[in-house]
Amino acid sequence: SGRVRVLLTRITRSPPFVLGEVVDKFPDNETAVQILCASCHVPFVAGIWPRQIFGRYYYDGLVWPSRLLVPWRGAPGDHVVRISACGAPLADIRILRAPYWWALLPPAPKVLRGLFWCGYRDAALWFATQPANPESCRCRSSTNAGSADVDDEGALARWQAAQALLSKKASSTLPSVDPVTGEDVLELIKHAEMLASQASQALS
Repeated sequence: SGRVRVLLTRITRSPPFVLGEVVDKFPDNETAVQILCASCHVPFVAGIWPRQIFGRYYYDGLVWPSRLLVPWRGAPGDHVVRISACGAPLADIRILRAPYWWALLPPAPKVLRGLFWCGYRDAALWFATQPANPESCRCRSSTNAGSADVDDEGALARWQAAQALLSKKASSTLPSVDPVTGEDVLELIKHAEMLASQASQALS
């Protein structure tokens, strides 16, 4: 509690009927799981009816503007680690290639397990690898250094803030076997990345 903020869309019986809501307190693990499930409960795709939690009804958090309507990203000065499941180029942690339609028409469970381990691998690598310090790099040209240094300073600050939350030192080492399926983790990753690449190239 207090370390993660989850954005939800709350449905009410009175105006304005739809509200953005941020949850950052989780009394137990089961509640946290239910809230995370509600945060990705896309209308009609995941079901017609909203997900009920403690007598309240929720859908996916959608794309509430963080500065105008719902300050879900925290107070000014907070660090936000940007994670993208669709390969957004400015994200800190992102999958390299995945078809957009998999969000609505997901692939087989084996491929989903592979995507899970892709995310695990990329997150572990990000936590274990310190971004370059812009002050120590003198190889940039003076014309590009200004904007690049601002981005690098932000990346380093986000990484250092995330490190301060860890209870133990991060490692980029992956488990060898998936504890759920018993399959080889590297083979699952290879299979998922291969199918994602093939599906993406089919429309290119």
